[in-house]
Amino acid sequence: MADLVLGIILLVLWLFLYLVLYIKSPVTNRKPENEEVQLAFQNGNKNKVKETTLIITCTNPNCRQKLRIPKIKKTLKITCPICRNTFYYPERKEEVSNQKTKYISETSELPPEPESKKEYKNEGEESTIIITCTNPNCKQKLKIPNTKEPLKITCPTCRNTFYYPELKEETSKTQQVADKKYCAYLDIETTSLNPHNGELTVIGLCLDDGNEHRVIQLVGNDITASKLIEIMNNVEVLYTYNGARFDIPYIKAKLGIDLSRYFVHKDLMKECWRRNLYGGLKEVERKLGIGRKLTGVDGRVAVQLWRNYRFYGDKNSLKTLLEYNKEDVLNLRILRQKLNIYKE
Repeated sequence: MADLVLGIILLVLWLFLYLVLYIKSPVTNRKPENEEVQLAFQNGNKNKVKETTLIITCTNPNCRQKLRIPKIKKTLKITCPICRNTFYYPERKEEVSNQKTKYISETSELPPEPESKKEYKNEGEESTIIITCTNPNCKQKLKIPNTKEPLKITCPTCRNTFYYPELKEETSKTQQVADKKYCAYLDIETTSLNPHNGELTVIGLCLDDGNEHRVIQLVGNDITASKLIEIMNNVEVLYTYNGARFDIPYIKAKLGIDLSRYFVHKDLMKECWRRNLYGGLKEVERKLGIGRKLTGVDGRVAVQLWRNYRFYGDKNSLKTLLEYNKEDVLNLRILRQKLNIYKE
């Protein structure tokens, strides 16, 4: 009986030692599963073993155990017998990258960009070019509208005035004779105070050469940087009401041009403040006795008028909106006369 018990104990110990030595031993002590390597081991061909296997290092930085693996083209999933770290060899870079890209595209898709913003970007990029001031002592880089018509440009740095493209001698003389100096009164209509989620619907301009004046309005899709600059080609001074904080930045955001760089800009709201006249344009008009033919229309109504025209084709709403904008720019001219602000 004692011999039987002793035999069982020895058998258990032998099994235990076998399992420990087999499982815990490095990969180099095991016979590889690759058929060519198996044959090499059986035949004792060490050179063949070296040719059909390679030595790699465990990717665990705290382990760095050397491992012998079969040299095959397929990707192997390897578990280090020392630290039990699992990794692939060769590393599956392409597959992981594609999985990440797919995951991002499925789970974190960005919302589409607003149409108004897209139009502004395209308009800003395509309708402006960079030129250099013709003054040899300046050479300032200037961004100007890309138009077919010659532009009269004044450099904001050195105040040098020149035409781009350069005019031929005969054309230049004719142009100089035909040039009239205007001051312009500008007012815009929009659907929001924020240019990034609003729409620029109307730009109204009153051009005044001192003897006569006329109103020009750009509406909807006709509002472009090139058309605006072309209309204002001979303007010297630009007048607005609260334009420094609203009209000029809004146009810059939508069309990509800063009118205050091309023209001398005077904000009549600041001139009103110097005379203790505060409030919006219509409130200042009432204080100075400047009347309006169109009553009951303000900024909020103007937004609704544009929507009526845009979505329902209501031409009467558009007519009312343009009349409202026309009175704005004409009253800016009267306001300037009332304040006795004259061109320097």
